[in-house]
Amino acid sequence: MRLVRLALDNFYCCPLQYSLLHSPSVPCMASISLNVNPVSTMGSLLTDTEMIEERMELLRKKLLEKYQDRYKKTTIDFTFVKGKKYIKMVLQDPGASVHAFICRHTGAIYKPASWKAPAKYARYNLLDDVSFQQCLDRCDWAGGYLYLK
Repeated sequence: MRLVRLALDNFYCCPLQYSLLHSPSVPCMASISLNVNPVSTMGSLLTDTEMIEERMELLRKKLLEKYQDRYKKTTIDFTFVKGKKYIKMVLQDPGASVHAFICRHTGAIYKPASWKAPAKYARYNLLDDVSFQQCLDRCDWAGGYLYLK
């Protein structure tokens, strides 16, 4: 859907709503209440970003814990590389490989298709409590939990 920006209120709407707002039958823009609060929208984005980062760290700790339970002598680490759209979760052992991609805006977890791109469908979501708990229960350091069943 194409969105049109109203400069007066910094409000986005679809073209149909825009035409209704600017039709001759509507006498004044001030008589329309637009139920938009940009401050609360920005506040929720910050909260979502913080929640995604917090849950990424919890996932990282859980993956390391499960690895240490199985392989006690060797160590690995997971690092995060931020990109424009995705955060790349990289497995650091003697080499480096992509473990998962995490969408910066939605918190969706994707299986990697290559070093640069995620696979098509999201496997889990960090912002959804049920999905995040399933992710923690099923996760393993090798990434088997990221395959579709």
